[in-house]
Amino acid sequence: TNGGTAAAKPGTSKHGWGQAMDIGGFGNGPGNQYFDWMEQNAKKYGWINPAWAKKPGAGYEPWHWEYIGDDLFAA
Repeated sequence: TNGGTAAAKPGTSKHGWGQAMDIGGFGNGPGNQYFDWMEQNAKKYGWINPAWAKKPGAGYEPWHWEYIGDDLFAA
């Protein structure tokens, strides 16, 4: 292997544990109708686009969403 970081080590990815998903069609994030809908509604179901995925640069991933549970947002 080349020791790159493009993929997580086996057993460490939230995707593999069903706690993260990547959704296509979100373009560049804010201003895209699908991304904006998720930003407004995903928390109701326990999903967020984490802060690290919103930072401009190489780590920017508007398509990446993680499940953190809906109990954190209960009123």
